[in-house]
Amino acid sequence: MSRYGTFSTRADAEAYLERVKDPARRAQARQDLGLPTGPASLPDTYLPASHSNGYLTEALFQADVVRNLTAFGWAVQQTLLGSAGNGSVYYTPGWPDLQVYRAPRRLFFLELKQPGKKPSEAQLAAHARLRLAGFRVTVAYTLDQALAAAQEELCAPSY
Repeated sequence: MSRYGTFSTRADAEAYLERVKDPARRAQARQDLGLPTGPASLPDTYLPASHSNGYLTEALFQADVVRNLTAFGWAVQQTLLGSAGNGSVYYTPGWPDLQVYRAPRRLFFLELKQPGKKPSEAQLAAHARLRLAGFRVTVAYTLDQALAAAQEELCAPSY
């Protein structure tokens, strides 16, 4: 369990709480997760559209994240790059952009977003399922956030 229950970051916990309609349940979940009583105006990873992460597109951002993670010894599986034979590619809606792994038994997921963009409902649901299974899922808006997630995974206790 992380600092915010099954959520890797405060931003992910806040995104989940936005979907809880009942105010009493939302307040109880907020307390259970150790979050302040009111939602944060800017969760710890969210970047509004007025900010820049230094990349014109999410594809350029993803390419740089992959390049940096592999330079640090991580293997990276990318979702939706197309098939070698130019055939159809099928995937579960909401599945994170990157599956990042290395020996011994380290695996986490990254959802990359451009500033001003938030995870979709399908993405939040997939993230919640992965977290319930015990995996780290991080929504990253900057290269530093993606690399910090890798460092956290590397330093987390191994089971």
